[in-house]
Amino acid sequence: MNKHKYSLLKLINFLTGLCLSIIYSYILTDREKRIIFNATNNEHFIFNSKSLFVDKKEEFVRAGFQVYFVINDPVKRARLNRHYADSMISNKGLKHKLFILRSAVWVTSTLDMPVSGVFLSRKRFVYHLGHGTPIKNIGLMEAQCSLIKRLYYKVNASNISLFLAPSHFFQEYISRAFGVRVDKTIIAPQPRLDSLFTSTNKWGDLKSDINTKLVLYCPTWRPFSEAKLFPFNELDLDVLNSFLIEQNTKILLRLHPLFEGDLSVYVKSHIVIFDSKICPDISDVLINMDALITDYSSIYCDFYLLDRPVAFIPYDLKEYTSKIGFSFKYEDLTSDCYLNNLSGFKAFISNVADGKFDLSKQNVMKHRFNYIADVSASQFNYDLIIKKYKELV
Repeated sequence: MNKHKYSLLKLINFLTGLCLSIIYSYILTDREKRIIFNATNNEHFIFNSKSLFVDKKEEFVRAGFQVYFVINDPVKRARLNRHYADSMISNKGLKHKLFILRSAVWVTSTLDMPVSGVFLSRKRFVYHLGHGTPIKNIGLMEAQCSLIKRLYYKVNASNISLFLAPSHFFQEYISRAFGVRVDKTIIAPQPRLDSLFTSTNKWGDLKSDINTKLVLYCPTWRPFSEAKLFPFNELDLDVLNSFLIEQNTKILLRLHPLFEGDLSVYVKSHIVIFDSKICPDISDVLINMDALITDYSSIYCDFYLLDRPVAFIPYDLKEYTSKIGFSFKYEDLTSDCYLNNLSGFKAFISNVADGKFDLSKQNVMKHRFNYIADVSASQFNYDLIIKKYKELV
């Protein structure tokens, strides 16, 4: 298919969704007891919406709901349907769009709606779970936010009933980032956090023996340059690998799943690739990690809940701050373990291997970043959705 024909089809699809959304927001407002989940681009089975779907699908069904997840990739949809009893659907075609538009509840992790349009939260509960703690500037708070992007967020403010804020600390920021009133946000735990405490031996084969330590090294993406791994002038990968062997520690390399590159140059016996092809959702396996190294990825906010050591390599902090920015000062968002050179990196690895680390500042951050409810995160959000559905009917 040539580029012009593809663009025309995308435009037709958007205009169809726009017209249908208005009709189903103001004219055909009857809703069926059905929940539609989705994630990025309606293509991926990831993030908080995936976690809530997996944890609570059967409970929603017992409460009388039909439950579906939008996956447009036919191969991925078929594979997932074998596991989740034909609960994966497409939003392609008029029939599927109408099926989704007649649903009473939508649950999403991004601003990608199950069906595009406007006023989609009218006579429907649309719950935005997000997909991480807002450490970096997001949405309308980004350093360079174009007029088109501002208009896009204005439209989406009409599409979403409620935005999840992961803690009181971030609630006002969430409202400003999405351009909504504070009362359109709710402080709630992220459903994906439940998997932090679910033990699994799936990745046991990564260990040389029972005492091997696994350190996840996951720098985030940069729109202005590629992420640099081990950004130390004196680095020799063979020497570093020998050190890791001595420490009985393996480093697992992972870039942002949407911006992965070729990491083969770094691979050694104790430095291994752990990308999204190997592990689609990193939240599922954080429980298996003994320590975490990052720069600006919000995954460390989740990892704090495990009471295990976290270190940071903010090698381009000045540039990242000026071009992307943070929701608060970087120093107020991180504990004080910064690895600025190879000797500091090795010292951190040694402390992890020996079990020597002070978590007192991390403990403060843990409660600052995460709302910890009396029930599981998924149960909290399940109860909220049931309540909001009852208010609709």
